[in-house]
Amino acid sequence: MRSAPSNWWIVYFFVLLSLFSMVQIPIAWLYAKAAPNQNLLSDVQGNIFAGSVQLKTLQSVHSNINWQVTPSSLFKGLLGAKFSAADVADPTTALQGHISTRGRTHINLAIAGAMSGETLSAVTPFKWNKGKITLDNIDVKWSKDKAFAKFSGQGNWRGQSISIPANNQVITLPIDYIDAELAMVKNVATITARNQNKQLLFSVGLTANGSFKTDITQRAMQMLPGYSGTSSADTIVITSVQKLGK
Repeated sequence: MRSAPSNWWIVYFFVLLSLFSMVQIPIAWLYAKAAPNQNLLSDVQGNIFAGSVQLKTLQSVHSNINWQVTPSSLFKGLLGAKFSAADVADPTTALQGHISTRGRTHINLAIAGAMSGETLSAVTPFKWNKGKITLDNIDVKWSKDKAFAKFSGQGNWRGQSISIPANNQVITLPIDYIDAELAMVKNVATITARNQNKQLLFSVGLTANGSFKTDITQRAMQMLPGYSGTSSADTIVITSVQKLGK
């Protein structure tokens, strides 16, 4: 006696059809429904799988962002996409990489490219004067329960000077050359900046509570005209903590 044919294939068909229909919904329509009173995005094109958007970030910096979802990330329970980003007003800024997320609990980011001093100044507490920073093999893994699980990569700065807010003042260091390394130091995501001779200038740590902790060495401060400190060159002479976004 034959068993009755299964009708599960019909369920599978309609599930797949629904998913296909959802990813074809224009991203502009989804954005209008999800954030009707926001004006951070403009010129929204494409769908969930692939598209582009213009993003207004801090201090009115506008970026063109393109994305393409990577299906392989879905098998890991993540939503991942390749992306490229460029500053509309400054062609020096061009980044590309891959980002994957699991809701708001996990973010993995791999990025490389370059940012002008103007763009960088708009998204960090520092002011980067007349130059650019190049990023290479940046790899960041963050989770809500463990904060940074990975923080690695390299970067370099070639410019005129850097202005650093510290203890209710702004210190402008005439630094035209920096080689930087990203690493986890005592469970803190840390950027270490060194000069041409691989000597420490300063470090910046991003703490778990979203603050920048900046340590400036005597070596960096000696670049300031009139500075008269007498500590050894590697001594940390200024430490400052600033809340991200302040």
